[in-house]
Amino acid sequence: MSKFLDPAAVVAHAQFQTGDTIANLGSGSGYFAVAASHEVKETGTVYAVDVQEAQLEVTQSTARHQNCKNITVMRADLDKPFNGIPESSCQGVIIGSIIHEVSHRQVLFENAYRLLATGGRLLVIEWQKKAAPVGPPITLRIAEEDLIAELQRMGLR
Repeated sequence: MSKFLDPAAVVAHAQFQTGDTIANLGSGSGYFAVAASHEVKETGTVYAVDVQEAQLEVTQSTARHQNCKNITVMRADLDKPFNGIPESSCQGVIIGSIIHEVSHRQVLFENAYRLLATGGRLLVIEWQKKAAPVGPPITLRIAEEDLIAELQRMGLR
């Protein structure tokens, strides 16, 4: 099965550093969490957070196969406030292709904002708001300029 994106290239774009702490909210099967693990090396930490236990099990399995010992999986409903990771402890937060899946987008963004340390980076990967043969319906997608405006209203830049 081919992949739409190269997770290593996407995560490298965020310029996370060796030793950073990264939270991957809505991590799914670990697509971006594993890439982040390689980016922050053994001295870094990656939290893979998802609501689906089966997806977290896949993440753990993939991490073992790729010798990623710095990934911690956590089960959480990101439509609700999440306090499983210390506030302001992450140099990076990844939100990968889940905005269209949550019922309360504002809560998801508040969770991300709460985790970010001063100067931290938010990496958002989401479907473009245009018709396509794959992905969520266009009605569930958010335009890039609307996403940016929403995040800026929260104080992110």
